[in-house]
Amino acid sequence: MKYIRMFLLAALAVPFFASCDDDDVNSAECTVGFTSSQMTVSEFTEGYVNIPIAIDGRRNGPVHITVSSEGTGSTPAVEGENYAITDKTLNFNADTLSTGTVNVEMRLIDDYVMNADRQFTLTITSVEGATVETSQITVTITDNDGNFYDAFAGQWYFNATNLDGVQIKRPLTITAAQEGDADYENVLYATASNLCGASETLTWQFQWMYDDAASIGLLEFNPSTDTTIGNYAGAYPLYWLASPDGSQIGIVPITANWEVSDTGLPQTITFDNTYILMCCAYTGQGYDILQGFTGITLTRE
Repeated sequence: MKYIRMFLLAALAVPFFASCDDDDVNSAECTVGFTSSQMTVSEFTEGYVNIPIAIDGRRNGPVHITVSSEGTGSTPAVEGENYAITDKTLNFNADTLSTGTVNVEMRLIDDYVMNADRQFTLTITSVEGATVETSQITVTITDNDGNFYDAFAGQWYFNATNLDGVQIKRPLTITAAQEGDADYENVLYATASNLCGASETLTWQFQWMYDDAASIGLLEFNPSTDTTIGNYAGAYPLYWLASPDGSQIGIVPITANWEVSDTGLPQTITFDNTYILMCCAYTGQGYDILQGFTGITLTRE
């Protein structure tokens, strides 16, 4: 009786393991390939860029894809310096649908230096469970640093000495307007947190100008009682104002001149130190000074 029971268990186990082996990869007819052989992206692109790989055909099991990247052309793009690939091993699961898409996820790295457009190729180097159609795509990364307005966008640091004599350094994000917008090549948008040490978030606009003939530009704070830059304690609106001595306040612009070099924008923008940039809260009775800043520079690292 024991022999019969053991025989039956062994017989039942055989088809179970055989079916698992069959499901390791797709055995139906299907193809995979990049949806295009060429792609162009700007070095300025924020976030992630998806490079799609399409699959066509029924899948009764998973499809495994491996890709590789390599610089190409006269100015090859270097992985880790000009771009980064999130994952080079991709998988399609079994599916009753006949088509699908999986993306190679890429992040652009802006070097903030004027240079020629860079290129690299992505190649499907191995596939399990499908045949390959378009195995390679050439990606061109266009340089954005020749456009000095767009080149300002990105991460900077706000450096200054406050009214307490403490030197501060805070991350600053600058955003450019979209081409075609009235603010394009006129206004830049800035956001920074905790400049005043009150856990506040400040958002303001820089006036931006550039003289192409002289290769000289201007970046300007525009203190004003008409435009709020944040709020204090959730109740009092904040404003940029200016002061010659830390006590009297007014609305004088605070400017920085900058020059373009052979490599593009300077990595340090220094503002005029004649006036103190004041962050003031309006209480309903007047303006109270929250903090002030001298020796202001913007730096990029």
